[in-house]
Amino acid sequence: MIHRALKKIVLAIVFAAFIVPLPRVSAEATCAMLTFSDNTRFYKIGGAGMLSDLVLEKLVASGKLSFKETKPLTGDSVMQLYDEDGKMYKIINQCRATGNYNPVFEGRQFDTAYARSVDLAVEGDIVEPELVQQIGRESGVKYLIQGTIDNYGTGKGADGLGTASMVATMLTGIPIFGLSSDESILGVSCTMRVIEAETGKVVWLKKMYEQASVTSVDIGKLSVGTDEMNSKMYYDAMDKVAEKLSATFLEDLQMHKLPIDMGV
Repeated sequence: MIHRALKKIVLAIVFAAFIVPLPRVSAEATCAMLTFSDNTRFYKIGGAGMLSDLVLEKLVASGKLSFKETKPLTGDSVMQLYDEDGKMYKIINQCRATGNYNPVFEGRQFDTAYARSVDLAVEGDIVEPELVQQIGRESGVKYLIQGTIDNYGTGKGADGLGTASMVATMLTGIPIFGLSSDESILGVSCTMRVIEAETGKVVWLKKMYEQASVTSVDIGKLSVGTDEMNSKMYYDAMDKVAEKLSATFLEDLQMHKLPIDMGV
């Protein structure tokens, strides 16, 4: 009886595997996502990795694109792309070794066709073509989706007496006035780009901002909620900006504002 029951469970799982749609990951995928960068002093929090995971998850779930991987790329080449200090040290060391310092003052960073860094690249800029080409070859895709956290913002909301009165009314059943509430707000601004792997050219770019908040209401000695920033608030802000980025991306894909061969 036990073996028969196990057999039924296994058959049910096998059957479900055929009818449940899986994320589209193809050997002939045209795009891959790089783990995002964080251009703020809070980069050690790890928000860039969280945001790139959230955006990729939403894009894969849409079924509108064919990705090589279902995780953002984090290899050595990607890390080199973000390592501006390392690239400058390499140039300086070469100059010291040769005695020729022209590359420092006449390098590619002074050519307006090239982005000073991937974090500052705008549409039409060329980003580290040799390195981007290497990432493209390693991942086997035509397009790289990359993003940068540009800034975090925090602040306090309005006094919120209307919210406080509403909460008090819900708790007591009668209107209560003379209350107070505090609202803490966390905002995240981000830029997302599509980079053509063959040339390093930024062919699409969007900037987005979203915020999340928490509110505490004081009713006499009773306090409801909290105005302290917490991990849930941080995640909510990231998820909101990821939702907006992915929705805008998919809308532009449908409107043919992105390379047509990115879609499935």
